[in-house]
Amino acid sequence: ITYGRGRAMLLNDLLFFLGALFVLVVASSYMIQAISKIAVYLRMSEFIISFILVGMSTSVPELFVGISSALSGTPQLSLGNLIGANINDLTIVIGIPILLARGIPIATKAARQDIYYMLVIAALPLALMSLGNELSRIDGAILVGVFIVYIHKILQQERFYHKVLHERFTRKEIVLDLLMFFVSFGFVVVGAHFAVKHAIGLSFGLGMPL
Repeated sequence: ITYGRGRAMLLNDLLFFLGALFVLVVASSYMIQAISKIAVYLRMSEFIISFILVGMSTSVPELFVGISSALSGTPQLSLGNLIGANINDLTIVIGIPILLARGIPIATKAARQDIYYMLVIAALPLALMSLGNELSRIDGAILVGVFIVYIHKILQQERFYHKVLHERFTRKEIVLDLLMFFVSFGFVVVGAHFAVKHAIGLSFGLGMPL
């Protein structure tokens, strides 16, 4: 009986975990769409809109999973998620497009510089971890500071991109997009909370260390 109850709880955790991931992905997609329309309405440049779409759409779920796992007292989930995601991004996510495109030329000086920045930033958490065998709040402040500096550098490049999108949206559409943003933001927060909660349940149920 105990085993059956444990199996039922494990199945419950698995279903809720998968459902929470689905909510995270869908809600993040709607949130980014709303932000991009608001950015166009505010006459922001194509560069900034692309930065919002590309940067935030891939980071929002991980950010809120990290915040939720930290608040729940299990920041290891966030660390494991980020390590796994970065390994995937730097291997299969880059490798498959390179194979399909038969190579990706690095033609511009800015792109080559960004590769060096990427290498340094990717290695920074590992370097900080190796110094103290942990990632402390000071390390967290350093990483956030590096992010702010890099964002400042990216925004400085905007002066080379003057194109502004002039797609027209009515005020009613923008109000609806604002509403969509806040609703989807709420679903992202809820999805992250339940993803972390049931990931912890799965970990305990399968006897896996956090």
